[in-house]
Order: sequence, then C-alpha cells, then structure tokens
Amino acid sequence: MCQKISQEIREYLQHKLPAYMIPYVFVPLEYFPLTPNGKINYSAFPEPDVSTFQSNYIAPRTPTEEIIANIWVQVLDIKNVGINDNFFEVGGHSLLGTQIISRIRDSLNIEIPLKLFFDFPTIAKLAEHIESRKSLNISGLSPIIEPRKKQKQLPLSFAQERLWFLTKLEPKRTDYNMPFILEIKGLLNIVALEKSINTIIERHEILRTNFSSIDGKPTQIINKDINFKLSIDDLRNKKETQANKIVNQFTERPFDLAKGLLFSVKLLQLDTKVYWLIFNIHHIIFDGWSYEILQKELFTLYQAYGQEKIPELGQIPIQYADFSLWQRHWFTEQNLASQLNYWKEQLKGTLPILQLPTDFPRPSLQTYQADSYSWHLSSELTTKIKSFCQQAGVTLFMTFFNGI
Repeated sequence: MCQKISQEIREYLQHKLPAYMIPYVFVPLEYFPLTPNGKINYSAFPEPDVSTFQSNYIAPRTPTEEIIANIWVQVLDIKNVGINDNFFEVGGHSLLGTQIISRIRDSLNIEIPLKLFFDFPTIAKLAEHIESRKSLNISGLSPIIEPRKKQKQLPLSFAQERLWFLTKLEPKRTDYNMPFILEIKGLLNIVALEKSINTIIERHEILRTNFSSIDGKPTQIINKDINFKLSIDDLRNKKETQANKIVNQFTERPFDLAKGLLFSVKLLQLDTKVYWLIFNIHHIIFDGWSYEILQKELFTLYQAYGQEKIPELGQIPIQYADFSLWQRHWFTEQNLASQLNYWKEQLKGTLPILQLPTDFPRPSLQTYQADSYSWHLSSELTTKIKSFCQQAGVTLFMTFFNGI
C-alpha cells in the first residue's frame, strides 16, 4: 500500500517538478511529531528505509561504484543515488559533469572525457568502463597543474585568447559581459560587504588581471594592489524604473581589457531593507562555474566579517594563470594533432549555411542587439521532451539549441 501511494505521488510530481527535485523516498506518517511549542519536530522523523520504499534503488557493489556514488551525492547535492540512476535524470548537466570528472581524477587517478556521461550515464556503466580502462593500464592522465614559479610573460588560455581576439576586433561590444543581480532583503552591513568583495578579489588573481599585447602576443598582467570601493546609489525615493535604467547602463558598459578592473560591482538601495547588488564581469575572467564559487565565498566572508570573525576559507592551491601555463605546455602540436585532424575531417568540403527564418533581413554589419523571449511549455510536453533527451543521450540545452 505504501509503495502504491509513493508511486502515485512520484507520478504526480513528475508533471510538476524537475527530476532532481523529486524525493527518492516517501515516508507515510499517521501524524507529524511536534515540539513542546507546537512546531513540527523534524529531528523526530523516522529514518527512511530506502530498500523498502524504493524498489529500483541498487546500492554500490564495488569500491569504484561507491567512490563514484559518493562524488555524485556531493556534487549533485542529493541524499542518495543508485547505481542505475541516470546522471541527467537526477539533475546532472555539463558543468556538474566537469566537476565530477575533476573529483574522479583525484579519487581514482584516471582521466575521463565529458562525453562518457552521455555514453555511460549511470554509475554502474561508468564504473565498468573505468575498471576496464584501469585493467588495461590506461589512465589518460595529463600532467598535474602546479603553482607557477616566477614568470615574466603569462600566456592566455585558448578560451581567453579567442575572447581577446574578438574584443580586439570590436572593442565596444558588450555581448561577453556577464551581469547578474543579487537581491538582498534585511539589514545590510555595507562595510562587511565591501570587505568581503575586496577579499575575493585578493584571493583570485584572475579578478585583478588585465590583458595587454607584448611583442604582438596577448599576455596576462596580474595587478597586485587593488583597493576596491563599492559604488552605492540611494534610490529610496526613486521609482523602480530608475533602478532598471541604472542596471542597464551599468551592465552595458564595455570593458577595456588592457586597463581597469574587469570585475565591477554596484549596490542600489531601493528601500530601507531592500538592496540590489549588481555584478558585471567580462567573460574572459569569469564563467558559469565561477558564479557558484563567487556566491559561496561572498556569503561565507560576509557572515564572518559581519560577526567580526576570521573567515574559514582554505588557501587556493592554483590560480587561473597556472592553468593557462599548464594548458600551453601540455597541448602542444603533437598532443593536439588527433583533435585537429578530427575537426579538419568534420569541416572539410562545402559547409551548409545556417539560414534561420528571421522576421527581418539581417544587417550587413552584425550589431549583437537582441532581446529575450520567455514562454511556458505544458508539463506533458516537458515530460516528453525530457524522455526524448534521455533516449537520445543528450541534454535539454542540446535539444532546444538544435530545435531553434
């Protein structure tokens, strides 16, 4: 009876929530245990019995499966995972996959490509593949990234060089700005906030890096002393349209890669206890993974400084410039030959031209002016699309991008 009810709840939630938000186990209770104050006593809840309430769950059977399962639990932030659970069904995507690959490298001393999550999306299949590679003594490990010694000229990574080149072509373009806003409600300790941002800039060299051309080659210039001052606008007696206008002006400002911070922050006070903390960061020093790191460190530092405590943040073993040097040393012409040959083969001959059915003729000069459009898909269609993605072994992003 309990399993039937659990299955009915699960089927209902599949139409309302993404897969990673659906609980693994449902525990029926006759009543909620209460504290003496009449509130729900969460600590008195019985421990869920996975074996009873989730018949599809299979626990790790080998040390490799157990290590991978623990990594999934930590990265995906879920309480439990079975060896036959699909990586993408439990909330996985390419960025999280990259983090899992990094931890697998550290724990199992083996290098695996991101593509394996599509070929082997379960712990059982992934562990089997890793064991077969280890039995053949194939680790695929690249050299360890180590902290650099004194280096006169620091090269850019391949990704940075591409962005640097595009920006040199069109210095006023802002499509590689990465703006976002954190809304803060409550009393705000501005001194602690400013000190927190300063600490983050000090910790991460990339946030105080500029990019200049030396002898015709782009080079990273890491600035040592940065005294960040938080810009504050008081809009308590202004309309929200004024705040939106300031946000647009702030986030559409082009960066000069050769000078000035490529990491800018502004604080807008909209009401006595309502603030917008606006970030505008150039993509050459920031990406989607960076966002989570920045947010976690900001919260940790702000809490510590607000209580006049020493922040508990570990030392950063390597900086992004260390990665750039490692990449340049490791990916030589010889190591890149197979990848270059692959793409030469894929791109040979006459390539098709993508002609999207746009409403208006394309301008002769690309302007990068665009807008966003949002719409809602029904729960039934969403379920079908997710099912298609799982069968095809692709992500939602890949499906929608090709659908456009």
